[in-house]
Amino acid sequence: MGKSSYIFNNVYLQNWSSVVGKKEYLGPLGPMADQHFDDLYFNNQSYEKAEISLVKTAINYSLKKSNLKEEQIDLLIGGDLINQIVVSNYSAMKYNIPFVGVYGACSTTTLAFLTAAMFLENNYRSDNKNIITFVSSHNGSAERTFRYPNEYGTQRCECYTTTVTAANSFLFSNQKSKIKLTKATVGKVIDSTMRDCQDMGRAMAPAAYQTILEHFNDFECDIDEYDLILTGDLSYYGNLMLQEMFLEDGIEFTMMKDSGLMVYDRKKQNVWAGGSGAGCIGIALACDVFPKMECGVYKKVLVCATGALMNSTMLAQSETIPGICHAITFEVIE
Repeated sequence: MGKSSYIFNNVYLQNWSSVVGKKEYLGPLGPMADQHFDDLYFNNQSYEKAEISLVKTAINYSLKKSNLKEEQIDLLIGGDLINQIVVSNYSAMKYNIPFVGVYGACSTTTLAFLTAAMFLENNYRSDNKNIITFVSSHNGSAERTFRYPNEYGTQRCECYTTTVTAANSFLFSNQKSKIKLTKATVGKVIDSTMRDCQDMGRAMAPAAYQTILEHFNDFECDIDEYDLILTGDLSYYGNLMLQEMFLEDGIEFTMMKDSGLMVYDRKKQNVWAGGSGAGCIGIALACDVFPKMECGVYKKVLVCATGALMNSTMLAQSETIPGICHAITFEVIE
C-alpha cells in the first residue's frame, strides 16, 4: 500500500511475556509483568549478563504459556541496545533455534514484529509456523553505551529519560487467534537536527510524525479508526512535541498514548521525563494493551515504536541524532 506500507493476512499473536526490574515493577504496569527482579544484577556479575538472564526468562515464559517445546519454534527474532546486539546473540546461543538479529534502537520491537510478519506471510501455506520475537534493554548497560555510566553520578536535565530494565517476548504464528497483525508502515530515517543525547524524546518525535502521516495516507485511514495509537518512547517532552506537530496540521489525536509515560509514575518515581529504552514499549504492550485487547477494551491499535539511531562516537563528532519509527496495526478478530 503506497510506498512504505504492507497488508498481512496470515499473522496472529498467540501470547506475550514481560520480565522487568525493580523500578519498573513499582510503576503502574509492573504488577502485570510475569516476573520482576529486585536488583540490576539478577545474581550475575555484570549488567550485560543480567540482561541476558532477562531475555532467557522472557523467552521461557513464551514457551511455557504456549505449551510449546524449543524444537517447535521455527525462528527467533530479537534485538537490544548493546554493541553488536550482543545480549540478543548470547541469549539466542542458549537455544537450538534459527535466529535473526535486528536493530532499530528503541524501535526494535516493531521492527521485530515486521520481520516476523514477513516470514509468516511468506509461509502461510505451512501449518504450525511459530516465531518468537524478543527485545530487551537494561538501565545499567544502556546508559554507559549511549550516555554516561550511572556510576559517574552525572546531573540530569528535565528532558532526560530513564532507560527501562525489561525483556519482552511475543509469540506469533499463522494459526488463527484473537489478535491479528494486519498492517505495517516502514519508517524512514529522519534527521531531527538535535544533538542532545539527554533529549532523545524530542529527537524521535519528527520520525513518529512522519510515519503516522505515511500510515494514514497509505491506508486512507480515518482518525477515529483506531481505539489507541501507542507511541514509544517519546516520554513527556517528545510526546508533547508530537502532539503539537499534529495540532499545527489541524489534527488532534485524543486516543494517543506514549509508553514512556505508562511504565513509570512521574509524580512518585524519580524518572525525569519518563521511560525509554528498547524494552519500554514492550512493557506497555504486554502489561496493558494486549491484555485489554484480549478482553475487548481495545479493538484496533496502532503501535508506533520510535528509535534514536545514534551512538556516542557520532555525537562526539557533532553529528545530529537521526530518528526512525515503524508502525504496526493489531486488530481483534471476532
